Amino acid sequence: MVQALRKQCAAPADDLEVDMNEEDWRLHTGEFIRYGGIELHNIASLMGGLIAQEIIKIITSQFLPCNNTTIFDGIKSTMGVYRL
Repeated sequence: MVQALRKQCAAPADDLEVDMNEEDWRLHTGEFIRYGGIELHNIASLMGGLIAQEIIKIITSQFLPCNNTTIFDGIKSTMGVYRL
């Protein structure tokens, strides 16, 4: 199963930042399988915090909430707000 996931997630050698050994692949794969396809806890907590902050902005009317659509890239830790 680890080998199948490793082939599926394989990126070109130029795109790899860290060369992981077999034990690292086994540990990382085990973590993703354990979560069963749900969001990881750090991304879920970040999104919950962002949503709570926007709700507080709306309730207190002190600041302007995000206008329309917010997209968060968990891999690069970047966020953009887009008006669609």
